[in-house]
Amino acid sequence: MQGGTPMAASSSDAEAILTIKSLRSKVTAWVRFTNMTKDYVSIFWLNYGGEKILYHNLKPQSKSYWQHTFESHPWIACKFTTGELLAIDKRLVHIPTGSAPQKVDIQEPASLPWSQGTHSRYPSSFKSTVRTLLLAHNRAWSQQPQPQGAPSLRRSARLAAKRMRKESNPLGVSLAGLPPELLFRIVPFMAPAGVLDLEHVPGEESLPGYDALKMPQ
Repeated sequence: MQGGTPMAASSSDAEAILTIKSLRSKVTAWVRFTNMTKDYVSIFWLNYGGEKILYHNLKPQSKSYWQHTFESHPWIACKFTTGELLAIDKRLVHIPTGSAPQKVDIQEPASLPWSQGTHSRYPSSFKSTVRTLLLAHNRAWSQQPQPQGAPSLRRSARLAAKRMRKESNPLGVSLAGLPPELLFRIVPFMAPAGVLDLEHVPGEESLPGYDALKMPQ
């Protein structure tokens, strides 16, 4: 491979991911890059020092080409006009594994809708806010008066509690009054914008073009 001066190779492929640079050039590989965007895309190899080496410019809309490379060598795709990173099969960096030919698609990173299943992929600050909300709701819910006795007495107790809440909270907004299932309909509206549907690679923050992405911390 051209465009870089080899440095001492590591014995672990995991280190290639942590440092985002090429390691050994022993196991040959082939990758077919397909541009699924409407923009021209530049394909870069990250050399042994982690520097971008331009290898190809792909035309828009399903244009593809085969690239010879090696196992553990990282590749990134950027918009030709802005240098903004694009997703390669939902990752910001593609590192070939094995010698079998691989086919990958280059796309605009998609937004990640919030759900209980995707919650772990959101920023820690947002997860902390949601945790605080749920704990506060649980505490308020458990402290609500629990009417006892005959039905008529329970109804009177409920009316009295409602009257007290209205006097202390004229707008009628009460965290305790929200059913637990309703909270999970509110959380998506709290979720920060710009969270992308990507499988993150450790060390990707060092990639050229990363700062152009809207990635809330």
